[in-house]
Amino acid sequence: MPTTKTSVHDRRAVVVVLGDLARSPRMVNHVRLLVASKFATDVIAYVATPLPADLQRDERIRVHACATAPSMPTACPRILAYAVKAAAMLVALAQSLLRVLLAKSPPIDVVIVQVPPSIPTLLMCLLLRAATRAALVIDWHNFGHTIMAARVAAKHAEAQPEVDRATAFRHALEGPALRSPVVRLARAHDVALGRFADGHMCVTRSLRDELGTPGWFHWTEKSTPLTAIVLDRPSETFVCGEKDEDVPAQLTCMSAKRTSPIAAALRGDADDAADSSDWLAACYSCGDAPFTTADGKSWKGADRGALVVTATSWTVDEDLGMLLDAAERYARHREDPKASLPRIAVVVTGKGELRAAFHATLVRIRQRMPTFGDHVAVRTPFLESYDDYARLVSLADVGISLHVSSSGLDLPMKAVDMLGCGVPVLALGYATLENEMISAGRNGLLFSNAKELMACLTKIFAGSFPWTTAGKLRYGTSALLPKLRNGAREWAQGSWADEWNANALPLLMSAMKRRRRHVGAID
Repeated sequence: MPTTKTSVHDRRAVVVVLGDLARSPRMVNHVRLLVASKFATDVIAYVATPLPADLQRDERIRVHACATAPSMPTACPRILAYAVKAAAMLVALAQSLLRVLLAKSPPIDVVIVQVPPSIPTLLMCLLLRAATRAALVIDWHNFGHTIMAARVAAKHAEAQPEVDRATAFRHALEGPALRSPVVRLARAHDVALGRFADGHMCVTRSLRDELGTPGWFHWTEKSTPLTAIVLDRPSETFVCGEKDEDVPAQLTCMSAKRTSPIAAALRGDADDAADSSDWLAACYSCGDAPFTTADGKSWKGADRGALVVTATSWTVDEDLGMLLDAAERYARHREDPKASLPRIAVVVTGKGELRAAFHATLVRIRQRMPTFGDHVAVRTPFLESYDDYARLVSLADVGISLHVSSSGLDLPMKAVDMLGCGVPVLALGYATLENEMISAGRNGLLFSNAKELMACLTKIFAGSFPWTTAGKLRYGTSALLPKLRNGAREWAQGSWADEWNANALPLLMSAMKRRRRHVGAID
């Protein structure tokens, strides 16, 4: 049943998200801005996580919870498992769409569907379009067939235990996975059905351009449909907070307060990756704040350590082994007395199946380099609260993105969040990321392997890492870090509302107008 009651409104929109709505910030923002633009809004989505309070309270929003697809045994053939899951999703989606159709509300003007997933959402939304004469707008986040190819590539990697999983995954994704019959069928499905949409929103320019190629919809000057590039912007939770000079004091407060989830994460409470003898643990055992104290110094009088943060779902498409390799290289480089580098705390937050393998690799590093913990402390917490995660990101000196795009055309949301907090990003590079988000030397740096990641860390910290004197923040002569922080803040200018009102709303209004004109001509 709907979670809230819809009041009569001038226009009506339906948003379809076959994903957990609360963990789909882009779609949540669509809903908020639709309501602000005087659309009564029905949302069809999974509701596995409590919704934001404003969505629960607003009477103009009606959320129809969709039943989740059943999990299949791992031994089940891939094609059979996918068919069963798609059938279950189709039934659940049909039930939710029927509730929307039967609701005593104004006629539906526009349907916005998130892709991927596209099966069975595109087919069902086209049927809803036909039944209601509403305009259908696809919000392309990525390509469904490339995400499917990533799953196939992961299976290939698991079948090659003698090869590094991340390397095997990348090789399979570039070749065998895309040639899989299931993947090719999924692509053909998206090409066949996607061309019937009245409008297309895309998260990047590269993705929009790809849709217009002969392999997709083959748009020409005469046949180009309504399209808009609606870039992801940081949500209100991820904002540039403290000024640079305030960061040490904030780090002291958040990392020293024993009841703080951030302090628990840095202490390594219930964390298998934590080392009770590393510099961070030793700092806490001495009762010091790990990053700075009132006089600007930290444990044993050393300059404060650096906080490096990344987020992961612990899947094979993110090479966390590369991060550990770079951390070991950094530790060995820091043993050189001439190296002017801070100790670092690397916090990898998230949960997933490959976390145990990461811990095993970390143990081997500590065994072959007993002094590793003097230079690098590693923590792998899972912060239950989204606000706590946002706070941790905002306090980081540097963020790291190891995102591998299945299509090469989307952008990592974690990097959007980091830049939104004014935190420079060290990112595993690919063309779309470099062209549309990370400008090397301005708001971050790019790397392609562990050696280059270590070089990025040393470049960003050597001679430029901040310390405090008389309560004020100072930088070394090679002040790259403050330059990158300023660049991150510049990138974060402009809100999601500004982006949506400038690009998404005009597309929706034009799609609705064109659809009404087309339906009128048929009548």
